[in-house]
Amino acid sequence: MDSSDVVEVDSALVKTFDGASLEVHGGVYLPPEALLRTTTELERLRERAAVQAQVPNAIPIVAVAAGVAGLIIGFWLGSRGGDD
Repeated sequence: MDSSDVVEVDSALVKTFDGASLEVHGGVYLPPEALLRTTTELERLRERAAVQAQVPNAIPIVAVAAGVAGLIIGFWLGSRGGDD
C-alpha cells in the first residue's frame, strides 16, 4: 500500500449510502482497493493464527525430554564411574 492511499482524518462528516450522517473524530480513510487488501491480509493472518493455536508447541516437550535423558545418562555415567 502506498502512502497516497491513506488519508489521516482529524474530523469529518460521513454520509452513508442509506442517507445517514456520521460525525467522525480521528481515524484514517482507505480507498476501496486498500480496504480490500487490508481485509484480505487480516483474514489471512487470523487463519494463520488459528492454525498455529491448534498445533501444540513441541519445544517444551523436547526440552523436558532432553532434560530427563540428560539426568538418566548422568546418573548412569556417575554410577558406572564409581565402580573403578
